[in-house]
Amino acid sequence: VVTGPDDAVVLTRGATDGMARVAAALVEAGHTHLLVEDPSWSVLRDVAARAGLTPVPVPVDAGGADVGALVDASRRTGARAALLTPAHQFPTGSALAPERREAVLAWARDVDGVVVEDDYDAEFRYDRRPVAALQQLDPDRVVLLGSVSKTMSPAFGVGWMVVPARWRESVARAAAPHGPTAAPSTVDQLTFARLVASGGYDRHLRAARGRYRR
Repeated sequence: VVTGPDDAVVLTRGATDGMARVAAALVEAGHTHLLVEDPSWSVLRDVAARAGLTPVPVPVDAGGADVGALVDASRRTGARAALLTPAHQFPTGSALAPERREAVLAWARDVDGVVVEDDYDAEFRYDRRPVAALQQLDPDRVVLLGSVSKTMSPAFGVGWMVVPARWRESVARAAAPHGPTAAPSTVDQLTFARLVASGGYDRHLRAARGRYRR
């Protein structure tokens, strides 16, 4: 993941919270439709729908989301935003093929759009090395959502977004009505920061990958 200034990384209470903020920012910017993988994890899709975005299904195969179908759906509906799981698609487990990664970013640039990257379960792959984030290929066009819900537990309620500069103010406004409750518990933040800084989180991930593989 490529990050710039400190405000590029936004702490959230998890991927669902992050998606709610991004969806609100998209609606504020005039977006009406969101391209989504079919099949996909329903929770984030439902969050976007509650914010006012109409989900538009895009088929998935062994190479991940079908970008040709995505472009066609974009032309048909006017959708300029897509929610994808490039590293570990749910429920198929496929990774977005390299040529499709380039193609979806080219589409986003052509339509002045944005890709919301759900870093779903990206740490746990057993058929290859962990796949790099799509975000690093075009940080100006990709919003990355992550959390510890799969690597540790949803009970912690700690997540993050890496937000392009053009979306930071509107994403911040989406959180503002919720006040201090928009951020994770300060104690949980400090505890997780210590776990990361000490190397404990990295050791946990390596051990967990081995256990789950077995």
